[in-house]
Amino acid sequence: MRYMLIAVAILLVLIVGAIVFDRDHTPMASRDDALIVRTEGRCGMVDRDGKWVLNPQFDALWPYENGLAVARQGDRWGYVDKRGKWAIPPDFTAAYLFGDNGLAPVETEDGAGYIDKQGQWAIEPTIESAGDFSDGGIAAAMQAGLWGYIDKTGKWVINPQFTQANMFNEGRAAVRQGDRWGYIGKDGKWVVNPQFSSAGTYGDDDRARAGFEGRYGFIDGKGVWMINPEFDQAGVEFEDGLVPASQNGLWGFLDKDGKWAVNPQFQYAGPFEDGLAPAALNGRWGFIDRKGHWVVNPQFDDAGPFDDGLALASFGGKWGFVNKKGKWVINPQFDGNAGDCAR
Repeated sequence: MRYMLIAVAILLVLIVGAIVFDRDHTPMASRDDALIVRTEGRCGMVDRDGKWVLNPQFDALWPYENGLAVARQGDRWGYVDKRGKWAIPPDFTAAYLFGDNGLAPVETEDGAGYIDKQGQWAIEPTIESAGDFSDGGIAAAMQAGLWGYIDKTGKWVINPQFTQANMFNEGRAAVRQGDRWGYIGKDGKWVVNPQFSSAGTYGDDDRARAGFEGRYGFIDGKGVWMINPEFDQAGVEFEDGLVPASQNGLWGFLDKDGKWAVNPQFQYAGPFEDGLAPAALNGRWGFIDRKGHWVVNPQFDDAGPFDDGLALASFGGKWGFVNKKGKWVINPQFDGNAGDCAR
């Protein structure tokens, strides 16, 4: 179940509850098609033939973004180039991916701020915590224990007032006030009043997963239930028109009307990608099609969603990558995957 708790948080999250920043969504592969793996306690990258393109030498490693990858040695974080050399020295207590505006949130003993790709401070580390820049060029930031939003100059555009705050997406951000979540617009005003126990990110279909009293469903842009909260757990968003959900301890797949497209029958299930979804039965993982039929019989210790024709899978305590026929493309030989290297 480790993949469901870690790597799905890295690909397409099934974790219950709201996620503060999308920086938790570290993908399985970098933009350069290199796959992050761990061996003998060290993280590196292999290509899709399983050959090392970045030797295992880091304690933690994130994907390349615009030529730089976040890496950790010991308890310090920095950024490495494609040769594995430090482009920005590991001087930080935490570091995250660069956004489209060329800034990355980092943390030091003095506080959190943002650096540019030369490692220079663009926003001095004077805030308590910093999130990724997103939709509209603003980022969630915390000061005096409350969250608001700043622009790329560090100026507050929405004053700190929330208990928790997420990235903006589709013009809205999920924020928590007290113990209830709602959504605000870029002017800081409520678009959907705080009423949920958790709130996800709106997709381009104008719906978001939300929780209410320990159950999960999906709401529209006005906060009205499109799919009533009657599920134990649910995936974050619909992929190929379906989303995994569980009821009475079993997982299946819902369509956008909230009807079971695949009846709940699996121990666990991940999102559809490339027409297949990982699912578990009797403690073994395989891959199903949209009708719930096994395309790859359950045979793995663990498995994750496909990404451009490859999926993580483990067997005998080792990780490798399989194709859509369930054949090993990269034999199981690694101690860990991108999820294990993300922290």
